[in-house]
Amino acid sequence: MPEAIIPMPPTWRIIAAFVVTPFIATLPLACLAPMYFGLPMGERVIRTNLLYAAIGGYPPAIILGVPIFLCLMGRVRASALNCAAAGAVVAGIPWLILILGLGANTIESSTGDYVTVEHGVRTFWGWIELFEVSGAIASAGALAGVVFWIIAAAGGRTDAQGA
Repeated sequence: MPEAIIPMPPTWRIIAAFVVTPFIATLPLACLAPMYFGLPMGERVIRTNLLYAAIGGYPPAIILGVPIFLCLMGRVRASALNCAAAGAVVAGIPWLILILGLGANTIESSTGDYVTVEHGVRTFWGWIELFEVSGAIASAGALAGVVFWIIAAAGGRTDAQGA
């Protein structure tokens, strides 16, 4: 039985999505935590977003996003849900690995009334906090995946249709 051919979006839309999505994905954080005090607010947000995208947006998109895209290309339909799932993995996994790799790098730490690190060991609340942060980052990645889908595949013709 022949495999079903899954249509692909035009190449220019895929490239545009990889270029634009990390910049859009880091914009909310740049608005919430702008740097460059002393400059007008709009310029602060733009400069901060460039920095956040260069450090936290483009590296995961290139290191994980492109290989994941190439592995799934032609095998999985480019739906909003699939792109959101891939975006969550692309954003969440690097931070989870980074946080787990660094370990509990303090002797004592707490958040609010909860001890998160005690005697250099992460407590139950420390693990909850770790997965809470990773989950928030993965959620932002899922939204970025939807943005990727909107740019790359939503409502457009496919290469098979002569786009």
